[in-house]
Amino acid sequence: MKEKFTKFLVLLFSLATLTTYAQQKKITGTVTSKADGLPLPAVSVTVKGTSLGSQTDVDGKYSISVPENGTLMFSYVGFQLKEVKVGSTSVINIALESDERQLGEVVVTALGINRQAASLGYSTAKIKAEDLTRAKSASVVQSLNGKVSGLQINTVNSGVNPTTRIVLRGNRSLTGNNQALIVLDGVIVPSNILNTINPDDIENVSILKGSNASALYGSEASNGAMLISTKKGTKNKPRITYSNVSTIEQISYLPSMQDRFGSGSAEGIATYDPIENQQYGPAFDGTLRPLGRVLEDGSIQEVTYKSRIKEKTNFFDNGLNMQNNIAMSTGNENSLLYFSYQNVNANGTVPGDQGKRNTFRLNGTKEVIKDLNLNFNASYAQNRADVHSNNDRDNSVYWNVINAAPQVPLTSYKDWRNDKFSNPNGYYNDYYFNPYYKIDNFRTDSRNDFFIGSFDLNYKLTPWMTAMYRLSASGNDFSSKEYGDKFTYSDFAKAGTAKKDVAGYVTDRSSFNNQVTSEIYIDLSKKFGDFTTSLKIGNQVRQNAAKYSVVGASALVNPGLFNVSNRTGELAGSESNYKSRSIGLLGNLNVGYKDYLFLEVSGRNDWVSVLAPENRSFFYPGVNLSYVLTQGIDALKNNSVLTYAKVRGGWSKTGQVNLASNAYSDWGVGVSTPTYGAYALFPTYGPQAGFPYGSLAGYTISNRIVSNNLKPEFTTGYELGAELGFWNDRLNIDATYYKTSSTNQTVGASVSNATGYSSYLFNTGELTNEGVEADVRLTPIKLDNGFRWNVGFNYSYNENKVVSISDSINELALTSGGDAQVYAIKGQSFPVIKGSYYERDPEGRVIVDAKTGYPVKAADQKIFGSSSPKHKLGVTTSFEYKNFTLSGVFEYRGGYVISNNIGSNMDFTGASGRSASFDRQRFVYPNSVYKDPATGKYVENKNITVADGGAGFWANAAVNTSVAENYITSGAYWKVRELVLSYNFPQSVISKMKVVKGMSLSLIGRNLFTWTPKSNMYTDPEYSFTDGNGQGINTINQTPPTRTFGGSLSVTF
Repeated sequence: MKEKFTKFLVLLFSLATLTTYAQQKKITGTVTSKADGLPLPAVSVTVKGTSLGSQTDVDGKYSISVPENGTLMFSYVGFQLKEVKVGSTSVINIALESDERQLGEVVVTALGINRQAASLGYSTAKIKAEDLTRAKSASVVQSLNGKVSGLQINTVNSGVNPTTRIVLRGNRSLTGNNQALIVLDGVIVPSNILNTINPDDIENVSILKGSNASALYGSEASNGAMLISTKKGTKNKPRITYSNVSTIEQISYLPSMQDRFGSGSAEGIATYDPIENQQYGPAFDGTLRPLGRVLEDGSIQEVTYKSRIKEKTNFFDNGLNMQNNIAMSTGNENSLLYFSYQNVNANGTVPGDQGKRNTFRLNGTKEVIKDLNLNFNASYAQNRADVHSNNDRDNSVYWNVINAAPQVPLTSYKDWRNDKFSNPNGYYNDYYFNPYYKIDNFRTDSRNDFFIGSFDLNYKLTPWMTAMYRLSASGNDFSSKEYGDKFTYSDFAKAGTAKKDVAGYVTDRSSFNNQVTSEIYIDLSKKFGDFTTSLKIGNQVRQNAAKYSVVGASALVNPGLFNVSNRTGELAGSESNYKSRSIGLLGNLNVGYKDYLFLEVSGRNDWVSVLAPENRSFFYPGVNLSYVLTQGIDALKNNSVLTYAKVRGGWSKTGQVNLASNAYSDWGVGVSTPTYGAYALFPTYGPQAGFPYGSLAGYTISNRIVSNNLKPEFTTGYELGAELGFWNDRLNIDATYYKTSSTNQTVGASVSNATGYSSYLFNTGELTNEGVEADVRLTPIKLDNGFRWNVGFNYSYNENKVVSISDSINELALTSGGDAQVYAIKGQSFPVIKGSYYERDPEGRVIVDAKTGYPVKAADQKIFGSSSPKHKLGVTTSFEYKNFTLSGVFEYRGGYVISNNIGSNMDFTGASGRSASFDRQRFVYPNSVYKDPATGKYVENKNITVADGGAGFWANAAVNTSVAENYITSGAYWKVRELVLSYNFPQSVISKMKVVKGMSLSLIGRNLFTWTPKSNMYTDPEYSFTDGNGQGINTINQTPPTRTFGGSLSVTF
C-alpha cells in the first residue's frame, strides 16, 4: 500500500511539472542602455516571485522560459530596476535607465578625486555625455548653455572659429582673469582648447562652481573649474562607433533697418545722391535712377529706385558644418584602450569663410604588474581657418553690408574682377568697399594646433595606501597671415572723388605656448569603526613658457603677393618671451561618520616665480561639512515621500596672481598674450616710435611701474546649501547660497608724468559676489507603456559689487573709445555701463532747445546699469516614448543692460529703422520739455519740432549719435538653445543587421529662436565684442548671430 502511494505521488508531481512547463513560454530579447542604445552584458533577468533566472550575453541578448502572465525583472548595477509583464509577445527588448543614486552618484572633484555626491560640502554640477552631445554641437562650450546654474557663457562672434567666455558665479577680479579653469583628464589646459575638443569623446563634465571646490588646483582655480573626463576603453570585444552630423547655419538676427529711403546726405532737404552710402535721400518712388558715377567708358549704372533690403540678408551664405566621428574601444582584464578621430569641415555664413579641424585622441590603461597601473592619454587637434579680416582697417565686412543703401543691388557685385560696376574703380560708393571685394582681398589664414599628453603611474603600496605620479604637457602652436591687397585706382576713378589708393599690408604672427606639470600624490584611506578617512597629500610643479613674434609690412609693392619682403619702407616687428614656474604643496583630509556625516579640510601653499621673492609664497585653506539627514535621522530613514535630504556648508580662501599685463588682449585669432613673465614687475625698454632710423637705434622705457610689494588677489567665501529628493527621486531640489569677497585687487593708477611714468600698479580694492542657485529636476509623468516626461530648471541670481577701489580712485575704465564704456565704479555692480545722456527736468522729461527742438546733451555722464546678467534661468525638458525622445533646452537672462554701438553708426548712415521712425519729417521729441525764458520753469513741449527730421538730427553727433542713452537697451532675452528629436532603432531591427549593435537618428536645432525687448533693435544680447572683463558692448566689427539645424546618424558596430 505504501509503495502504491509513493508511486502515486511521483505521478502527481510529474503531471504538475508537465502542466507547468506546458504553461511556460520562451522569451528572448536584447537589453540596452537607454542613454546610448548600446547592449548591456551580464544583466540579471529573473521571473518575479520565482527562482527562475538568466543573464544577458556580451551582445546584451537573453533567453528565458517564463510562466504565462509572469513578470520579468531586469536589474543591473548602476541602472534602475525594470519590471515587464509578459503578454502575448515572445520578444521583449528592454532599455534600462541609469540610476545615479544606486551608484552613489560619484562625482569627479579637484585633482580627479572621485567622491560620492553625498559627501560633498559644496555645490557641483555633473553633465553626462548624452546631455552634452544631444544637440551635436561641434563646440563643447556651446553644449553647456542653459544646463548649469551659475554658469555664464558669452560669445564674441559667430563664424567658423568663434571665441567664447566662461564665467562661474560672477567676476572676482577687476582687471585680471575671471574665466573658469579648464582641466582635461587631470591636465590643466588653456581655455581656448575647449573649441577643439571632440564632444563625442567626453564621458562627463563636472563643474566646480566656487573656490571651495576647486582650491586644490591652485591660484588658477580661484574662479571655479570645469573638469572634463573623456571616454576610456571597455572590457569587451572591440566596439566601433561612427557618427555623422550635418548642419546648416543661417543668419538669425540682423539690426532693424529702414527700407523707405535711398542715398542722400544733405541736411534740411532729402536730395538724391547716387554716390552716397548715407541713406537720407528721398523716399522710394519706383523711377529709374543712376547709381554711382559715370565711368571712363561713358556708361553709368541705373537701377529702379525701390527697396532691395533683402539683399543685405542674401549677402550671407547658408553655412554648412559637417562632422565625421569614429571611435574604437576595447579591453580585457589587464588593459583598456580607446581611440577616436574627428573631422570637422565648416563653411561660414560670410562667403568664403571656411574652417577645418582634425582631432585625434588615444588613451589606455595597463596593469603592468599586480597593483601597478600605467595610464596614458594623448590628444592632438589641428585647426585651420581661412576667414575674412573683420577689423577696423578699412571697416568690417558686416558694416560694408549694413551700410549699403536699400536700393543697391548688393548681390549683383560678386564678380568684381570682371564686372565694371563691381570693381573698385566703378563701385558706386566713394567711401566704402564693395563687400565682395572686401572678403576676397582682406583675409586671415591661420593654423592653430594643440597637443596634450600625460601619463601616470598608480601603485597600491598597501590596502590603504596608494601612490600616484603624473607627468603632463600641453602645447599650442599658432601662426597666421593677415593681409589686405594693394589696389591702385585709375586716374579717372580718383579724379574729383574721395577714392584713394590702397597701399595693402601683410602681418605674420606666430606663437608657441607650452606647459609642463609634474605631480606626485600619496593617498591614505582607512576605516576606523564607524569612521572612514582618506588623506591626500601631494606636490605639484608647473612651468609655463611662451614665445610671441609678429612682423608686418604696411605698403606692398606688387599686388597679390602677401610676403613681408614685398614692401616699401621699414619692416615692423616685435618678439616677446614669457616664462614662469609655480610649486604647490597640498593636503586634503576627508572624514566620514556612518555614511551620513562628512568633513573635508584642505590646504595648499603655492610658490610662484612671477612675484617678488618676499611675496612668492602664499597659503589658502578650505573646510566643508555635509550631513545626510535621511541617513543620520532614524525618523527619516526609508521615508516614502522624502527619500533623500542633505545639508552642507563650506568656507575657503584662494589666491590669484594678477599682473594686469595685456590681460586678454586679442593678439591673434584665438590667442591672448599671457599675464606672466620675468620682467612683468619691472620697467623694460622697447623700441621708440620711428626707430630704428637707418642705422640709428632708439629705445624708451615702459611707462608703467609696479609696486615692489605686489601680492596675489585673495578671495574668501562661504556657501550653504541643501539637497532634497522626493518620491524616490521623482522630484529633486538643490539650493545654494554663497558669498565671496575678493581683496587685494591689482589696479593701475595714473601718476604724475614728473615721475617718469604714467601708471602705477598696486594692490587695492575689494569686489564681492553674493547669490543663490536652485536646481530642480522633476519627472511629472512616468507610465508603464514607456512614456516619460522629464523637466529641469536651473536658476541663479548673482550680485557682483565693487566695494572699493582705492582712496584716490573711485572708478576704473575697462574699455575705451566710445560714448558708452564699461567701468568698475565704487558702490556699483560690476561691471557697469556708463555714458552720455540727455538732460532732464525733475520729472524725468528730456529738455530740448527752445529754438531748434533738439534734445540737450548733458555735460557729464551717467551709469545705465550692470552689463552682467543678475538673473539666469535654464529649462531642460524631454519627452520619451519607446524609442523616440523629444528634448529641448531654453534659456533666459535678465537684469542687465547692453550698449549697441552699432546703432550710432547706423543712425549716422541712415540705415537704422530708428532713423525713419518719424518718416524723416520734423517731429516733437517725445516726452520733452523746454525752459520758458520768462518764468525759468520747464514747460511741456507740444509744438516745438526738431529743425530737421532727416540727417540734420539723426546723423548729428551733438544731439543724437554721440548720446549713448539712445543705444542702451535691456540685455534680457529668451532663447531656444536646443531642440532635438531622436530615434533609437529597436533591437528587433538591429538584430537583423548582424554586425550593427546600435543605431540612432536625430533631427537637431540650436539657437532656433531668440526673443528680446522691442527696444533692442540691434543684435543678440549674448554677444559682446571682447572675451575680457569689458562685457556688454556690441560693435560693427562683429558678425551677426546665427541659428543651426540639421541631422545626425550614429552607428555602433
